[in-house]
Amino acid sequence: LAKLADEGYTSVIVQPLQIMSGSEFHEILSITKAFGAMNDPHFQPIFFTNQEER
Repeated sequence: LAKLADEGYTSVIVQPLQIMSGSEFHEILSITKAFGAMNDPHFQPIFFTNQEER
């Protein structure tokens, strides 16, 4: 994500390939949230499984 921002991208869509939201999904979610909090607000997660954002 940092490299994409350095290259001038202003919007990034992160699409996990996991079928079920296990530990890998939660790791991706925490990375994208942390990056969004530290950088441009365009870097926000847009994927949900009806639990993560409650």
